Amino acid sequence: MQTLLFSRKLTATDHLNIAKKLFVFINIMALVLFAFLRLLFYNYPISTGETLLMFGKTLLIGSSIALGLYLLLLLIELADLLWQRRHLQPGVIIRYAGISVLMGVIFYFSACKAPIVTGINKDLNTGMTTEYHQMKPSRSLLVMNGEEIKHTDIPLGENFVLVNDGISGMTTKNGKISAGCSLIIKDEKGNQVLHEKDLFEGRDVFKEEEAKLLKCTVSTGKPMNWDENYEVLVKFWDKYGNGSIENKLKIRMIDIP
Repeated sequence: MQTLLFSRKLTATDHLNIAKKLFVFINIMALVLFAFLRLLFYNYPISTGETLLMFGKTLLIGSSIALGLYLLLLLIELADLLWQRRHLQPGVIIRYAGISVLMGVIFYFSACKAPIVTGINKDLNTGMTTEYHQMKPSRSLLVMNGEEIKHTDIPLGENFVLVNDGISGMTTKNGKISAGCSLIIKDEKGNQVLHEKDLFEGRDVFKEEEAKLLKCTVSTGKPMNWDENYEVLVKFWDKYGNGSIENKLKIRMIDIP
């Protein structure tokens, strides 16, 4: 007869099989979601290193969820045994308590080390994509003449502002934050029309309360031409940490209405 480890219903082999199936199923679902999002943003430039980092975090989060569900199963089974007032040997209780504590500790530290701080958002109105890592905006938008715009038709010679609002995750030192901002504009052939390595250079330290909003003013004009499309890439990064936000969009130059 097979020895029962946890209860008279489930054996040690049963628990092992359940844990394996939970791990495999949850991680498969996580990877399917990862593949779907990667295909959805297939045209967004993400390096191999960043892709591998997001892949690893996806598996880590999936494994954490599987461990949490298995811990819940253990607690439910123990509650069932206690409810039915079955005789429990001290060794069984110790095993339950030990496994529950171990699973809880693993789940807690996995959750702490795997915050959702890497991702991509897309604005369906403007087509702007926002990729964030270690610092996250609550929303990204375009502003022109003091008003939010829902399009990317920009009159030649006008300026617009790219805004990331409600930012969290930036590193602070003595109540200050430090950020950089680069701006690249390319024409339809991929030639760089403008490349500013750091628009904040020399004035890149701000008060902590100012870390909630980062913006970049984009100017249009020569050598840009009317009725042509241009790719705009703006990157903000945390100079005290490893965080970054990259905004990418295409604009079309139109005649002044």
